[in-house]
Amino acid sequence: MFKRVTIIGLGLIGGSLGLAIKQKHIAREIVGLSRSEATVKRALSLGIIDRGAVSMEEAVEGSDLVILAAPVLKIIDSAKQIASFLGKGAIVTDAGSTKKDIVKNIEKALPRNVSFVGSHPIAGSEKSGLLYADKDLFKGTYCILTKTFLTNLKALGKIKRLWVGLGMKVEIMSPER
Repeated sequence: MFKRVTIIGLGLIGGSLGLAIKQKHIAREIVGLSRSEATVKRALSLGIIDRGAVSMEEAVEGSDLVILAAPVLKIIDSAKQIASFLGKGAIVTDAGSTKKDIVKNIEKALPRNVSFVGSHPIAGSEKSGLLYADKDLFKGTYCILTKTFLTNLKALGKIKRLWVGLGMKVEIMSPER
């Protein structure tokens, strides 16, 4: 489905995404970025990612999908930091639990030739961190996708197929809802 997926944030959600995407062969390559170099090394050793990156520019270069799996309060800043490095046709999504501010701010921050689809995978655990990553974390759970008048419908369809491919049931709603 994707050539290169970049996951920014390698905690429980980001790590689980890496494992699940690999298991389902959804991407040829998975690049991971974390604030901690030790986390990137651990993700590599656990087979969660194929390549680690040390900068936002390096992380998203050549990626056709970028998943912002950082903490909610960092998602908008991460999107702004990667905006100028994204290639034409790239899709950006997130895994944040709140949508209204994230969608509004990221749609404004990204270039017109890049699509954003807000995602809220309703999955998790009482545990946190990369060491608890689980390839089955998303199976049978729900994912809410956002749609606005700026949403590229082709990108929305690809992101829906991503989450369904990971075993999730997908609902599409406005960011406000």
